[in-house]
Amino acid sequence: GENQDQLTLVWQSWDPISKYQPVIDAYEEQNPNIKIEYQQVSDYLTKIFTEAASDELPDLLACQVGYTQEFADAGVLEEIRVEDLKADADYELDDFWETTLDYAMYDGKYYGLPVDGGNYAWVYNKKIFDQLGIEVPDEGFSWDEFVEVSKQIMDRKDEVGVNYATLVNDYGLKTILPYIWQNGCEYLNADGTASLLDDQKAIDAVQYIKDLYEVHKVMPTMEKLDEGSLPIVGMLNSGSIAMGRVALWEALKLEDSEKLDWQLMHAPHGNDGAKGEVLYVNTLSVASTSKHKEEAMDFLKFVTSKEGLKVFLENTSDPQISVRKSLKEVSIAPFDASKNAGI
Repeated sequence: GENQDQLTLVWQSWDPISKYQPVIDAYEEQNPNIKIEYQQVSDYLTKIFTEAASDELPDLLACQVGYTQEFADAGVLEEIRVEDLKADADYELDDFWETTLDYAMYDGKYYGLPVDGGNYAWVYNKKIFDQLGIEVPDEGFSWDEFVEVSKQIMDRKDEVGVNYATLVNDYGLKTILPYIWQNGCEYLNADGTASLLDDQKAIDAVQYIKDLYEVHKVMPTMEKLDEGSLPIVGMLNSGSIAMGRVALWEALKLEDSEKLDWQLMHAPHGNDGAKGEVLYVNTLSVASTSKHKEEAMDFLKFVTSKEGLKVFLENTSDPQISVRKSLKEVSIAPFDASKNAGI
């Protein structure tokens, strides 16, 4: 039976436990009086709100993009005492990338801390680019350069064996948003009270994507093939497209072969140099109803500390971007430098 002095903290997330087992083991070894009971939950958002309604929340909650704000608004999360973190010299709050902390904030307060992240980048087939003598600039292509390169590929598509230069698989906001940023526009005004999607720059960004299909004919008609960018990965693997925008966590499915030598490049940037791409950051929070808030907070601090995140990043099979500046070198574990993982 359980040691009477041992306390159990329940942590719920959508991920398989294998992702976090090493960091859980490391914590339990240092804290033999505490057991972390990790539970993988499907239909996560519904489950958490159902538990909240019946007062059955776990002690610790993982939060995807947007969840922190939804949960905090519903009173489900404990506010983080940020002054305590700043006062703790060992914790080094300033070591987090500033952007990642935004994901843990709601209404000017912290309701969690960042754990890991992943982004989108563009993948190109180096075999095809080498065959055509096309060099990729360090900063990626401008919008105009992207069109020119796509046309070059289409002019010799039979020779290099592709059907199209590229593909846009999804017309959701996460696809259109980077182009809006690259064109120097936001989708909301500064205080978040109005949409700017009718701004001319936002309209021009959507027109640019449309023109790739309608005017330049460098990609097929936009179809909703599947959720996410896996169809693009499949088309890169089969050699049927030369470039595509791929999520970091799906890039593991890319396979070099006779047809593909894949390489990462920066997202295209606006002709005036403006850059923009989507970043996903997962955070961890303490439930407002936890009966062991102090211990849960201690675990949260360990997972998000330099020590805890290093254990996590070095042992995870998922490619991850470190949320801490000092751990940049252990980010994106499965990719070696030849794949330009530092992009």
